[in-house]
Amino acid sequence: MMEKRRWQVIIPLIMLAFVLTLPGLLFAGVAGSKHDFSISGTSMFSGTFTNDDDEVCVYCHTPHAALGSQTPLWNKSLNTANGFTMYSSSSMDATVPSQPSTISLLCLSCHDGVGAINSVLNAPGPGT
Repeated sequence: MMEKRRWQVIIPLIMLAFVLTLPGLLFAGVAGSKHDFSISGTSMFSGTFTNDDDEVCVYCHTPHAALGSQTPLWNKSLNTANGFTMYSSSSMDATVPSQPSTISLLCLSCHDGVGAINSVLNAPGPGT
């Protein structure tokens, strides 16, 4: 009987610990992640630009008149020339789009195997 009672306490505690850590994992920032290319970042591409820049967001987003209703502007060129070969297989039971979605194009602006990491529209540092 005591063993059953112990598990009735332990399992909810484990579940509570998981639920309390989940928001931190879901909303983890870019700083310190593999997408942190700033000079102090931990990515293998940190310090990609020659200046000693510690800006985190600029490698993907460009500054603008930020208002709460605006989404961050992308700081990379998007390949929209329909140049991607989509995956297909005779054993795949899914509808394959003819080209990547807009969200996928954002990822592919860095992860297409062609563009350089430091190829951005507006380089980090003070504006001119």
